[in-house]
Amino acid sequence: MIASARVIGVEGRTIRFRVEARDERELIGDGVHDRVVVNVARFDERVQRKLAAQR
Repeated sequence: MIASARVIGVEGRTIRFRVEARDERELIGDGVHDRVVVNVARFDERVQRKLAAQR
């Protein structure tokens, strides 16, 4: 099986990929997949504030 992903666009923090998978004979799946780049430190800071507010 072969899987591939190709970046087809970037808008702000969002990266869009065109993906597909093939077996020995044919295409078995394809689609578009979006990912968002996350600043982990900022994300964790917001989570910690929410947790503190719940106490």
